Amino acid sequence: GSALALLACQVLILGWGLRPLRALAADIARLEAGETALLQRPYPREVQVLTRNLNTLLLGEQQRRERVRRTLGDLAHSLKTPLAVIRTADPRALDYPAVVAEQTDRMEEIVSYQLQRATGGSARLLQRVPVAPVLERLRDSLLKVYAGRALDIQLLVEAGCMFRGDERDLMEMLGNLMDNACKYARRRIRISAAGGDENPLDIIVEDDGPGVAPALCRAILQRGFRADSRGEGQGIGLSVTADIAASYQGGLTIDSAGQGGARVRLRFN
Repeated sequence: GSALALLACQVLILGWGLRPLRALAADIARLEAGETALLQRPYPREVQVLTRNLNTLLLGEQQRRERVRRTLGDLAHSLKTPLAVIRTADPRALDYPAVVAEQTDRMEEIVSYQLQRATGGSARLLQRVPVAPVLERLRDSLLKVYAGRALDIQLLVEAGCMFRGDERDLMEMLGNLMDNACKYARRRIRISAAGGDENPLDIIVEDDGPGVAPALCRAILQRGFRADSRGEGQGIGLSVTADIAASYQGGLTIDSAGQGGARVRLRFN
């Protein structure tokens, strides 16, 4: 009788001791089913190290997936302009092979750049990048993309204006801002740039379009937010630009332009 009682006690103790593991197994099954993202139950101290490590692994995987998702969105967004240049180019024109070659090189640069950002590539030494050639290159491409609009893109760049950083970052930021201006401008776009090196760098993109309501000036910097109801775009260009600017301790602001449209300012101290 005492042996049976002892055996029964051992079974009860074993069952009680394994209960946290059964709960953990059930929670892992819920993870696999997608019903929860983390292990959130108050587990006994004996298994807390295990659950903390699992949660760290899960959070890392979630961040990796989010980084890949963002990179794919940024890549698709960045490739739109060179693809549009090729699509709108006249195959019968003498310079068509040169246009295709230039935009293909640009797409290769974009893919390499976005892959480096996705993998957290090693930081490069800050370079002195002349702003004027980047603006001129983007203007020439966008005038081809929007050839049917007869846009007037005016560049006002101070002599010796420099950006300290990666040229690809500057190309990405200015490309997003100028493409937005081209989409919404009625006809005129003005880009001014001044400073750099030892002085703060200011780059201002203005258009004569409908502008942005003051209540939306901060909201449109959020990823995926769209201030209009058009089907064009993914609503990530301004967010990407703001993120890149912040990585250089810079900032992006939006208000009304003197022409009645939007004015977007990039400032790097």
